Amino acid sequence: MRIGELTKAAGVSRETIHFYLREGLLPPAEKVNARVSYFDDSHLVRLRVIKAFQQAHIPLAQIREQLEGMSKMGAPSSPAAAERAVAVVTEFLSLDGEEPPLDRAEVADRAGLTLDELTRLEERGVLQPQSVDGRSLYTEAEAEAASAARLIMDQGVELEKLRFVRRYTELTEQEMAFLLHHLIKPAVTAGRRDEVSATLANRGLRILEAYLRRQHRRRTLLFPPKTPDLPDPLAEP
Repeated sequence: MRIGELTKAAGVSRETIHFYLREGLLPPAEKVNARVSYFDDSHLVRLRVIKAFQQAHIPLAQIREQLEGMSKMGAPSSPAAAERAVAVVTEFLSLDGEEPPLDRAEVADRAGLTLDELTRLEERGVLQPQSVDGRSLYTEAEAEAASAARLIMDQGVELEKLRFVRRYTELTEQEMAFLLHHLIKPAVTAGRRDEVSATLANRGLRILEAYLRRQHRRRTLLFPPKTPDLPDPLAEP
């Protein structure tokens, strides 16, 4: 296909395609002469996968690494395979569509926080905006998380003590590693990646987590007004 056909199929501009070619994110086109080049389905596949990664605001350097890894595993080369590849990327990143960036001041204002409080929450790992090209990127997710922190603080919890929330990051990393090593990698090795769903498995983990939280609350709060004797997780060892 000519570059005009590729732009329509992928929903990107000519300038974007030329930029990706210069950056090595797209393989060179087949040159017919000095003015005419032809692209194929593999270019369309790459463009759609890149677009899916960009919806997560992933820097180009990391996108390049991911594309190189996919190439080593055998990149898809047909439109149908492209759709599956994009679905896998979207599923793995838990994307529901593009997240428009928000101004940092807007995030603070919507959450009822000062910019200083927002900074302190970031320093304590409560808020973890993505870093893109050396700057922090704020989205609706940061606004919701900041509002949740404000809600807890309104109940009398000091901002400093919210450092406890950082532990959720460790659990999230362990969950991702669990899915990677025991679901995704075995499925890829067996050639059945399209038969398993990381999203469904993650949903199962969420249900189990909610169940265990409920059971723990029942055990510790079953006989009020007696206060359960639980160690303070913020106490110095």
